[in-house]
Amino acid sequence: MSAETEIAAAYEIGTPMSAVAVSGVPVARRRIGLFVWLLPTVSLIVAAVLIGAVYLYQMNINRQVDRLLQEGEKLALEGKLAEGKAVIEDAIEKRPDHRILLADRALLTDAISLQSRLSGTDGQLKNKKYEDALKEVDKLKSELAARSGPVYEKLAASAANMEERIVVAQVNAGAAVKKTVEELVPLLNNVKAYKGEDAQKSMKQIKQKIVDISYEEASAQLKEKQFAEAMSTIEEALKYDEANQKLIALKTEVEKQKKTFEDAENSRIQQAIEAAAQEDTKNRTQAVKLISINAYTDADGYFNVEGTVKNTATRSISDVVIYIDILDADKNIVDQATVYVTPNELDTGETGTFYDYYYNLGSMDTVSVTRTEWHLN
Repeated sequence: MSAETEIAAAYEIGTPMSAVAVSGVPVARRRIGLFVWLLPTVSLIVAAVLIGAVYLYQMNINRQVDRLLQEGEKLALEGKLAEGKAVIEDAIEKRPDHRILLADRALLTDAISLQSRLSGTDGQLKNKKYEDALKEVDKLKSELAARSGPVYEKLAASAANMEERIVVAQVNAGAAVKKTVEELVPLLNNVKAYKGEDAQKSMKQIKQKIVDISYEEASAQLKEKQFAEAMSTIEEALKYDEANQKLIALKTEVEKQKKTFEDAENSRIQQAIEAAAQEDTKNRTQAVKLISINAYTDADGYFNVEGTVKNTATRSISDVVIYIDILDADKNIVDQATVYVTPNELDTGETGTFYDYYYNLGSMDTVSVTRTEWHLN
């Protein structure tokens, strides 16, 4: 009888399964032993697979969080604080208890608030509320000084730049309406502490305006033979632009005329009288002929005057001075100036040139020569 037949017969006659054997091994015991062996093995495999899957999932989350953290911090260091915070928030959703992420979010929340206040000063600047804007920037600088880190350092640099923009705008607005050196000096002192391009340009413009005002004042004093006063005016202006060639040239002229006046006043007067008697009307009244004159405003906003004259006298002349009116587009006089001809001495038939420039407030358009003076040699 086969094993299968024996099992079937056992079921039919009620024989206990434990008594039935296949090849000498009870069938029920064999099945139980196999199950007991397979169950732990399968459980172990399933547990290992689950643990591996969870591990891989968590590792993937960690990689995502690390990537988002780096991206958020990179954006923040670029000054894109809101964008950086949004990325950090995405990372926190994946790791709510991440200590670094929470610290970065707190820092960026604070930095965004400070940045918003700084942006507000830009509106005050546009509305020309300079004092209010400077007060707010000063507060922000104090608060940023109490914080550390690259993000705050970048904000501090932005605050310093905003302060410079406000000061420069305030100074430029004030300089446009000032008429005296005494009024301009405090503005120059306000802006000279800053090193930006706009600040340097503002300083240059204020210095030029100081030079122009002083030059005209000293020229008028020189004309009246007030040599000491003219020298004092020039020296004061040179304190603010010591290398200014326009002032240096005028100073040389003052010194020369002062010496000439002091050393040979009587002789010069006599020579002038003799010359008046000897020379014809042309030599006394028409010795200088204006050949050309040109006036224009350059790219830097300075009004330039240049021209050429000719000595039409029968004798050499020197110390040729051109008096000009500066006119606006409607031919109204907006300023007056004196210009010295180079070279200082012109022989008969020789030509000389003159050149000068002035701080243009926007109204200077053309020039008109009102008269010319010279000395007959």
